[in-house]
Amino acid sequence: MSEENQFSYSYFAPTEEERRQIESIRGQYLGRTAAEAKLELMKKLDGRVHKWPAAAAITCGVLGLLIFGGGLALCLEGALAAHMAVGIVLSVVGFAVMLVAKPLHSRIQRALKSKYGDTILKLSAELLGGDGDEK
Repeated sequence: MSEENQFSYSYFAPTEEERRQIESIRGQYLGRTAAEAKLELMKKLDGRVHKWPAAAAITCGVLGLLIFGGGLALCLEGALAAHMAVGIVLSVVGFAVMLVAKPLHSRIQRALKSKYGDTILKLSAELLGGDGDEK
């Protein structure tokens, strides 16, 4: 047979990982649908409800721990009775600040849930196709 009668072709299929990357890049240029925008807003609001209280509680706990540690250091130094007294007072204050962290977390989270809860429930009902009246 001559070379004129031969048929040649090449085939390329992207791997699963390449396909995901292609779809991800393609999605950046397609724009968002209304459902995707609602889902993104719902995730953002839910993140606020959980992250802000945690950040406030951690900050309060660390601050209390630092105050407590400073008081403990003064107590251990204890060369003067005044250092010991100030150290005890600082340790008690630091311990009190640490005790406030959990109630602070609960209070902030409760306030944010009441602020964003109705919006999150409405968005979730719209995304799930419900009427939004469930509670």
